[in-house]
Amino acid sequence: MDSLRNFLERFRKNHTETIYRPLKSRAKQIRVLEVYAGQYSDPLRCKTHHRRLGEPETKYETISYCWGDATQRHTIELDGHAFDVPMSSYMALKRMRLEDSNRMLWIDAVCINQANRDERQQQVAIMNKVYGQSQGNLIYLGESDSAPEALECIHNVLEEAARETNNFEDLRSSVLEENGQCRYEFSSHTPPQHENAWNRFWSVPWFRRLWVRQEAILAPRNCCFYGELSISLLDVCRAAVWFNCRNGSSIPVEVWNALIGMMRMWVEFIDPIDLMAEIHVSRERPRDMYVGDALSFARDLESEEPRDHVYGVLGMMSCTWNGVPADLRPDYAKPIEAVLRDATRYALQEARHVDRIFAEVWHRTTQELEDSSWRSWLPHWDLGFDAEAEPLYLPRSEAPEPPRSEAEVQSTRRGNIRVLGCCLDQVALRTSGWINPQWFVELKGYQYILDWLRDVHNVAVATKGARYVPTPGLVLDGALLCTQPSEDEGEQGESDSRFDQFCNFLAHNRRLPHRPRSEQPDTDDDDEDTLAYMYQDSMYKYCRNRRFFSTARGWVGVGARITEKGDQIVAFNASRQLFVLRQYGEQYRLVGECYIHGVTPRQACEMSESRGQGPKWYELI
Repeated sequence: MDSLRNFLERFRKNHTETIYRPLKSRAKQIRVLEVYAGQYSDPLRCKTHHRRLGEPETKYETISYCWGDATQRHTIELDGHAFDVPMSSYMALKRMRLEDSNRMLWIDAVCINQANRDERQQQVAIMNKVYGQSQGNLIYLGESDSAPEALECIHNVLEEAARETNNFEDLRSSVLEENGQCRYEFSSHTPPQHENAWNRFWSVPWFRRLWVRQEAILAPRNCCFYGELSISLLDVCRAAVWFNCRNGSSIPVEVWNALIGMMRMWVEFIDPIDLMAEIHVSRERPRDMYVGDALSFARDLESEEPRDHVYGVLGMMSCTWNGVPADLRPDYAKPIEAVLRDATRYALQEARHVDRIFAEVWHRTTQELEDSSWRSWLPHWDLGFDAEAEPLYLPRSEAPEPPRSEAEVQSTRRGNIRVLGCCLDQVALRTSGWINPQWFVELKGYQYILDWLRDVHNVAVATKGARYVPTPGLVLDGALLCTQPSEDEGEQGESDSRFDQFCNFLAHNRRLPHRPRSEQPDTDDDDEDTLAYMYQDSMYKYCRNRRFFSTARGWVGVGARITEKGDQIVAFNASRQLFVLRQYGEQYRLVGECYIHGVTPRQACEMSESRGQGPKWYELI
């Protein structure tokens, strides 16, 4: 406690002295740090300059790094005074200092008065301009004695990728399907030459952090520094993309997460913009991005401050380019639920499809659904993806959509929202349980899955007014794999059902199917395993942590794990997905998204209107 008090006292003294002159926020002033030339081991000497963004003389490079433990400090000379800074920023400045000339840099720990909340909030609001108008971004990954081996691995991966993709011109088509999904080819797995060094590189905290991702996206160009060595971020992303799509099944989870993060960054931001060009182009407007997309992008990234899952990606949102809207304006005194609520309401009113936002909603239990401190329609943007409890996204309908209503989403005085939609039906029956991801790694998992599938079959055939007898298996294929019904679905025999074939495989073999290996010769057993594995893989993708259910009018589908009898199936206006709602008096709670076999949202609205039930407003609490 004494050491912590000493640190806080030193921090207070440093930031209440006259070192920091106030910035003129209306003039969009920032501090630029002039780092005097010196050897790596020399003491750090720096001077601050007030500069106005957009002025010709405002030239600087930004530093992107991870703060680490803020109690670890080091002293530098700043404007002639001894000044304590986080050890991480000290190390980054040392690495970026030039030996023969001064360097103009911007680094948040020094250039923003961290003790002044008003200044910090004002500077956060203009991060898109700070990074976008820089001459470039210097990414500090840290020091490592294995840096040479790690970068050798990256260059080897790049050489292979360049050979097989026409010098990267065909990289995108080589690693992505037409629908944007990753095209995996695991059979060519070759461990990197220096596997430990490779894994340590991708385990660097920078690849998991939230703020730094926005910084790199906004900057005109990025160069990574790993110890004494450097490499462009573009090459790092290309190596991640290629290695992940060729070897993604054989690497540690932490490394895989880093590769996936870099791949998403490359697909959505870096590849569409030619970063190979040497001409400086301002990047404070990287690409059109809705608020909901930015919130989703940040969700799996780490930050000690949960509010930064909104504020840390403001610069990526199109709506902030000409000023931050009031609902999104940084306010670190605001409760986290209010920060996320206001951002989500803005996202819903801005988005073309409400399903993009509502698809992020999930509840483990009914108790969570009914938690009065958290609105049911509000995604936990501040929490990462929970692979054990959270479902994956369901497919969106590709059917033509009805015209968008300008008043599709409304805010209420009580902080709730009202959404326009039509009710298709009510849940009548549902399975007693849901697909548990643990079943797919347990020895007896095949039996749990088989029991669940038998429960699914019983629910389907017991449904009053069922549309699927006498061939429920074929329809269950569509419901569990989320595929549209075929024209001859009702004419095919039950022997054509992959559902029944998969159940028979589990019952006969008493095990889960083996993952196919393309380098092995094909045999009858391999073909049976391959078909069963493909079915299992698709079913796992859409049914994990979901219940199967049927409705009063005989429809079947999959929905949230807490789906109950009496829940309503609703199609919101201009939505590409159906949703499950639970009624509480005149209000509703959002249970989650669902899929009904053979019914698109537009068809759901048409059927509702044909029964004389037009669109209505649903107040979600």
